[in-house]
Amino acid sequence: NMNTRFAIIPLLFAASTTSNAPMSSGYSFDQLKNTEEVEAWSVFCASCFAYKANPPPSSYFLRHFLNDPNALPEHIFVARCEKSNEISASVRVFIKELAFNVDVGVNGDDDDDEVKCGSIRGGGIGEVCTDASHRRKGLSNTLLRLAIDYMSEHNGIQVSLLHAGEAVRPVYEKCGYHCVRSRWTLVNAIISASSSSDAVAALGLSVRDITFPDDIQQLSKLHRSYSEQRRQLSGCVMRSTEYWGRYVARELYEASGCARPLILLNAKQD
Repeated sequence: NMNTRFAIIPLLFAASTTSNAPMSSGYSFDQLKNTEEVEAWSVFCASCFAYKANPPPSSYFLRHFLNDPNALPEHIFVARCEKSNEISASVRVFIKELAFNVDVGVNGDDDDDEVKCGSIRGGGIGEVCTDASHRRKGLSNTLLRLAIDYMSEHNGIQVSLLHAGEAVRPVYEKCGYHCVRSRWTLVNAIISASSSSDAVAALGLSVRDITFPDDIQQLSKLHRSYSEQRRQLSGCVMRSTEYWGRYVARELYEASGCARPLILLNAKQD
């Protein structure tokens, strides 16, 4: 099955439909103010996703926030039950610089046409969750609309996007998101270690573990050439040196306690 992406383009137009979002009775809505509140929020998110077969711990949500160089507490919107003042629902905005490339050539060939490389500021949506005892009260809808208004008024954000399954499409469509199908799909393939090693050797290449920060410059160059500067991949996240060093590197090490089997191919050295 093709992956599904929902997007708002342009954000300013979409946000005009969200003004004066109705507030649910018995709840207050605000943005987080400090890291201490973010820690409590991460525990809440973990409780909401505890139903999964392999539920993410609170450290997963906290780590994703702390390692993100663009993250601020105010990017997290929450609904609180007025009786208990506890978090009842959540929406987080992820601020990202996105590649936006257009053809300026006339060859009609994706690989040969000259591409004008640029970028736009995007706002991703994630950590959308509601406590089981507070569902079906419009909390997520209200938080999404507040987040859209925030993105429209701050940071020069021009587009909002997210990934979601078919079951929750109506939630996002009510807020103005529409479905965009991916040109690619995921195909699982089993490759034996011996056959892949032979293929790499035949190309005169070698395989080694990536090390941070030593390899950031090479990784950044590869990512720019393959992803950020290709017309077919407009919309991918542009990775700054800080993003490689803080988010990518720390995620690889902190998620498992050791380096993941991430590899780098180099020409063999005699």
